[in-house]
Amino acid sequence: MIFIFLSMFLSNALSAQVNPPDTIPQGNNQLYNKSGKLFRSINENKSDEEIAEDYFNLSVELVREGNYEKAEQYIRKAIEHALKVKKSSRVSIYYRELARIQELQASKYNQCRTIRKLRIILMIRHRNASTKTMHNV
Repeated sequence: MIFIFLSMFLSNALSAQVNPPDTIPQGNNQLYNKSGKLFRSINENKSDEEIAEDYFNLSVELVREGNYEKAEQYIRKAIEHALKVKKSSRVSIYYRELARIQELQASKYNQCRTIRKLRIILMIRHRNASTKTMHNV
């Protein structure tokens, strides 16, 4: 494991081309595999189409993890690379995935707002109930 880390560190330091994806996988083999594949594709100067697909795959895995913000960053990079390819058939798929991620983020945001509103309502009801019992004493 240390050898892998050192070899990745040294190859990155020597090439000084690209930083690895800043997603540090913790316990998810799929996420680890996808980020590693993307890192290798970038360092091996693969085609924009291949790099775009690797960004897309990493984004999909991040969505599964619930990390929508990072997934959106990577799908935008996938779109950026796919647009460099003149006849990329994948651009529409990437835009659809971007829309889906943004919908998931909005849904998560709306759920948080609803929970916050419910907490405020419960707090007010609790406060009112406490005030009523104090007046009845």
